[in-house]
Amino acid sequence: MRKKNKNITYWSNFVESFLLYYGKIYDILSARLEVRLMESNEFKALQESINLLAKQMQKGLEIIHKRLDEHDQRFEEIQRSLVLIENQVMDKIPALFDGYNANHENYEELKKRVEELESKENLNSIKISILEDKIG
Repeated sequence: MRKKNKNITYWSNFVESFLLYYGKIYDILSARLEVRLMESNEFKALQESINLLAKQMQKGLEIIHKRLDEHDQRFEEIQRSLVLIENQVMDKIPALFDGYNANHENYEELKKRVEELESKENLNSIKISILEDKIG
C-alpha cells in the first residue's frame, strides 16, 4: 500500500510541476501576445468589438430582467387568484359534506321503509293466499 502511495505522490508532484512549468510559459507567451496586440490597430478594433458586444449583452440582460419582473407580477396575480379560489371552495366543502350526509341518511331511511313495506306486502300476500285457500 505504501508503494502505491509513493507512486501516486511521485506522479502527483510530477504533474503539478509540469503544469506549473507550462503555466509559466503560457503566462509569458500570453503577456508577449498582449503587448503585440496593444501595439496594433487590431487590438483597438478588438476592444471596440468587445465593448459593442458588452453593450448588446447589457441590453439583453435588461430585457431579460424586464421579462422576469413581468413574470413575477403574473405569478403574484395567479397566487392571489388561487388564494381567493381556495377560500371560496373551502367555505363550500363543509356544506357539501353536510348535504351528502343528509342525502345518505334519507336514502338509508327510504331503504329501510321500502324493506318494511316489502315484508308487509309478503305477509299480506301469504294471508290472502290462506284466505283464498279457505274459500276455494
